[in-house]
Order: sequence, then structure tokens, then C-alpha cells
Amino acid sequence: MKKTRFLAMILVISLMMMGASYAAWTDQIVISNTVSTGELDVELLPGGSVSVNDSLNNRTAEYVVNADTEQDNDLAEVTITNLYPGAEATVTIPVRNIGTIPLKLDTVIENYDETNMDYTLTLISAPTDLAVDQSGNITYKVTVNDDAPELDTIQFTVTVDYKQFNM
Repeated sequence: MKKTRFLAMILVISLMMMGASYAAWTDQIVISNTVSTGELDVELLPGGSVSVNDSLNNRTAEYVVNADTEQDNDLAEVTITNLYPGAEATVTIPVRNIGTIPLKLDTVIENYDETNMDYTLTLISAPTDLAVDQSGNITYKVTVNDDAPELDTIQFTVTVDYKQFNM
């Protein structure tokens, strides 16, 4: 009888230890996360300027930012009239990061008629980094070449691409 009690006690102790071990192996941790991405958005601002390098009063310049119906303000139209060979105009176009992430300059693409070499277009500056809600200026110099004909029209577009700051 002592043997039976001894075996029963060993069986009870073994079962208790198994329960304790089992509980240690069934621990559970739940992790819940929410990830929200930012928005990359740059816009051109009104208030840009065009200045011509002469003191005569017959130079006119017009600067307009057009709002695209599907996008933010992404087109600036600049008109300069009555330039002459050797004249220079400086075009300053303000730009602002209205997105939720910092940006850095990726590429600047100038589109113009390469057969019309009556002017030289030079990028002076463009903001390389734009923090959230930060503004800067894109500045170009337009120089009319010496052999430009009368009543010539100079047209060009500039596309400035920004990308996320860590790319």
C-alpha cells in the first residue's frame, strides 16, 4: 500500500509539473501596427519675377502661375517682350513643398526648340532640398544671342522633378 501511495504521489507531482511547463510554452504577445504614408507635392507660387538688364522702359514682362484642374499649381507662364541681341532677363519662380515629407531635387528638364539657337537658357539656382512647407526659388537667365532675328519668339518649358529626401 505504501508503494501505491508513493506511485500516486509521483503521478500527481508529475502532472503538476507538466501543467507548469505547458503554461510556460503557451505565452502569447499581440502586436498591432498602423502605417500611414506621406504625400509628395510641390507647387509653383504666384509672385515670381522677371527682370531685364537694361534701363530702357520699353521692356515688358509678365509672370502667371496657371492652376491645373487635376493638379496643384504646376505651370508658370513667363512672357518677355521687346528684347534685343545681347539682352538678358532673369526669371525667378517661387516653389514650395506642400506635401508631408521632405524633398530633394531629382532632375531639371528644359524643353525648347533646339533648332532655334537665338537665345541661351541658363539655370542659375533651384532649391536642392525642401523641408515640409519650405519655399525656395528656381532662377533662370535668358540671354538673347547676337544673331537673333527681329520679331523672334523665344519659348521654352522647364520641368523640375523632386523626389523623397531619402532616395
